[in-house]
Parts: sequence; C-alpha cells; structure tokens
Amino acid sequence: MDKLSQFMKNPTMVDWQAVKRVLRYLKGSVDCGIHLKLSKILGLTAFSDVDWGSCLHDQKSVSGYCVYFGDSMIFWSSKKHVVSRSST
Repeated sequence: MDKLSQFMKNPTMVDWQAVKRVLRYLKGSVDCGIHLKLSKILGLTAFSDVDWGSCLHDQKSVSGYCVYFGDSMIFWSSKKHVVSRSST
C-alpha cells in the first residue's frame, strides 16, 4: 500500500487499476485478521529506517518505521519526503 500512496496526488489509470486490485483482494479476505503471536516477552520494540533519494521514480527520500508488541507488528508507517537542494 505504501507504493500506491506515493501516487495519491496525481494518480494515473494504472494507479487506479492497482488500487482496485488491492480493494478486490481486501474484499476477499474480510474474514482474515491480524493475529498476535503468543510471546514470553511483551515489550514494545520499534525500528526505523530512511533511504535518502533512492526512489527511482522521483529521487525523493523514503522513511519508515514499525512497532512490535512482543513478536507481532502492531503499527507501521512509510512516508516520502521532499528534499530541498541548496543553492550554495
């Protein structure tokens, strides 16, 4: 989904077809859910990463993070950043 969200500002027909495909998949998996694994250690652990300007489509930076509760991922996010260029 993070790839699809990169094209929300100006989506093309191909982007819309990809969104429809994802929605059809989600519709077919309504009975599925997030399963939390039983873990002996129930602590919160977070990881983050950034990739500076390596997106081949627009040369923007992508950062993301995920949070685990025990062995189960409970939250994640990905964001594309605009990098300003210095004139000096």
